[in-house]
Amino acid sequence: MRNTLILFAFLLSFQSFAENEDTVIVSHESGWYTPFYLHARSQHGTVVYELDGTSTNSRSNVFEDSILVNQNMVIRYGVVSDGQVIFEETKVYLIDFETNFPVLSLTTDPDNLYSSNRGIYVKGNYAHQDSSGYWINANYTKKWEREVFVNYLVPGKGEVMSQRAGLRIFGGMTRHRAEKSLRIIARKAYGESSFDFPIFPYRKHKSYKHLVIRNSGGDANKTRFRDVLSTQLTKNLNVDIQEFQPVNLFMNGKFWGVYNLRERLGQHYLESNFGADKSESNLLQGLYTEDHGSNESYKELLSYVRSNDLSDDKVFDSVAKLIDIENFRNFQVAQIIISNSDYMGNIRFWQSDDVSSQYRWIMYDTDLGFGSSARVSFDFLSARLSPYQTMWYNRTWSTFLLRKLLENQSFKDGFIHQVSYSFSTVFSTSNVHRLIDSLQTVYEPEMLRHFEMVRGNPKTWNREVQKLRDFAEDRPAYMLEHTRKYFDLTSPVTLNVSIKNLSHGEVYFNDNRVKTSDFSGLYFADRPLYISSKPELLYRPNKPRVDNVLKEGYDSIAYQLSFDFVGYSPSHGKLKINEFGGLSGDLFSPWVELINYSNDTINLKNLCLISREGSRVLEGDLPPNSVEVFQLLETDSLPILDSMLMPDRNFLYLIDHSGLMIDTIGWDRELGSIYGFYRNEPVKSGFSLLLDQGTPNEFNPGHLRELMLTERKRRISMACSMVAIFIVSILHCIFETVRLS
Repeated sequence: MRNTLILFAFLLSFQSFAENEDTVIVSHESGWYTPFYLHARSQHGTVVYELDGTSTNSRSNVFEDSILVNQNMVIRYGVVSDGQVIFEETKVYLIDFETNFPVLSLTTDPDNLYSSNRGIYVKGNYAHQDSSGYWINANYTKKWEREVFVNYLVPGKGEVMSQRAGLRIFGGMTRHRAEKSLRIIARKAYGESSFDFPIFPYRKHKSYKHLVIRNSGGDANKTRFRDVLSTQLTKNLNVDIQEFQPVNLFMNGKFWGVYNLRERLGQHYLESNFGADKSESNLLQGLYTEDHGSNESYKELLSYVRSNDLSDDKVFDSVAKLIDIENFRNFQVAQIIISNSDYMGNIRFWQSDDVSSQYRWIMYDTDLGFGSSARVSFDFLSARLSPYQTMWYNRTWSTFLLRKLLENQSFKDGFIHQVSYSFSTVFSTSNVHRLIDSLQTVYEPEMLRHFEMVRGNPKTWNREVQKLRDFAEDRPAYMLEHTRKYFDLTSPVTLNVSIKNLSHGEVYFNDNRVKTSDFSGLYFADRPLYISSKPELLYRPNKPRVDNVLKEGYDSIAYQLSFDFVGYSPSHGKLKINEFGGLSGDLFSPWVELINYSNDTINLKNLCLISREGSRVLEGDLPPNSVEVFQLLETDSLPILDSMLMPDRNFLYLIDHSGLMIDTIGWDRELGSIYGFYRNEPVKSGFSLLLDQGTPNEFNPGHLRELMLTERKRRISMACSMVAIFIVSILHCIFETVRLS
């Protein structure tokens, strides 16, 4: 037995040695600590270290016995052998540093930042000022890239990223400020070709090529979350945005303050978020400057718009094939609502043939919005629609497309109503205040440390946050009045909208997908406002599918829409789903077995079986107390189906020729693991389910079975087999050791 333990210990030590070959073995990994003594050793040479970000070399400090770590510290370890550094790594130690934000630590040779010859953060030796006072040919205006080591630590998870990358200065005019935004790039040349961690909570993907570290630009000395506020609001209006993650930034072990990690707009952004192929996608800015791809199709679009009359609906429809009209309209309305005077320099839009022929616009860099650069009462609408340049930011090329589209009456109506809808929902005072309160709660504890260690003070910050609230409070009245005057409308009326059972259908209000059951606002009854509905299967709306909700002559209008259950078929309780297969991701074609519980023959003609995997219009008769199996075919037509299949549900429906429910089941699943079965809509009642190989064409009263051979089961089986093989191998080694001893 003793020999067995010795062998086991040897195997563990060998594994540890193998994993740490050519490395420094340290007593503490990167993370959060109270003061401690740090130890380090290496079996391959002398351990050396640096504390200021300098790369280790043969002349670096020799790690003797231990180092007292009693403050935030970044340590670059190196292993020197035969006068050469054969290995280097970087650790970050946060001492008594309480935070709810992730910590982003960047470590680079100080010369990479501050050297006059090669530092990216300074003017350098060859900069000169222009007439406006900006430095030309400064180091920080160049597209220089320097190597940096990136450590990313998340509270509760520890260090989740540790890799080399490229570092650049990011931004336009903010490059000239003392505090600059940065960009880090993962490249194979540095080691890893991506940053592999789900950095942004509202994105599904977990890998990024670039990350932007924003200092909040024009809002850097105000709230540091103004652009986050604007974009998080606007994303609910079918406008594309950059997601965010606030972080505490350390540079070479020094605390630089609260920054916002953002996605970088580029080909990788389009690929990750929209599935756009890099070779097919076009990302443009400003008038039509190419960030990626080609601007030719957009230039052709502008030429067509310039030479045609968009009041003609046929011409407008041709343009609508190349522009996502709802996206463009909502983008423009949002920019005007927040009075973003810097929009002209930050116009970003994209298109990719493999996704759509239409261009879409991205809300980008709104630091000067929400009252930062214009009074809440300023008529930004008139400035945006002026055919002449009246301000530095409304050059005619930047307003051209919106002005041309407004020649079309339908687009004009939608634009007017979008102002009202935005203030009724996303930009309502209560909704904006709610988000401001949430962001203030999240940022404030971190900003207090920022004020203490970097710059600023709580009083000024709270005053700036209050300005956001004041803007949200006052802006609706001003903007609605600007809209009324510009388009020569009568006074708006109050519209109260209430939607019952919204989860059983989709509602589109002025082409916006409605996400809340109740809202109200001021709308202009001069022009028709349409609401359309798409019920879920087994439900129908109590109003016409397309309905004008505004009636002239009323001061207040109440519009109530409801998705109501269609009801039960006369065959309900007599004909039931008995078994099914192929509906949960297994390897078999979808099939369904029906059972006739009654003592009468049931005519199946024009009954329909519907699932996500296929459908079937039935024929023939089903004798009393018998069963029959039906294959589901994707090509079957469903003449009675005028409703939608909910995209986020798994289901199996059996409905009659009138669309009434005979039987149905629904379930939730993840990776093929079944849980949460229910039946008997609209009242969900759970039931037991037997998962086995199934017994098609056999009578199975009293329960429902499913044929289920999932990928997850296969993986679990393979994993169990590998574990078994490993255990057998270890036991064999132990047996041989004992036998030889």
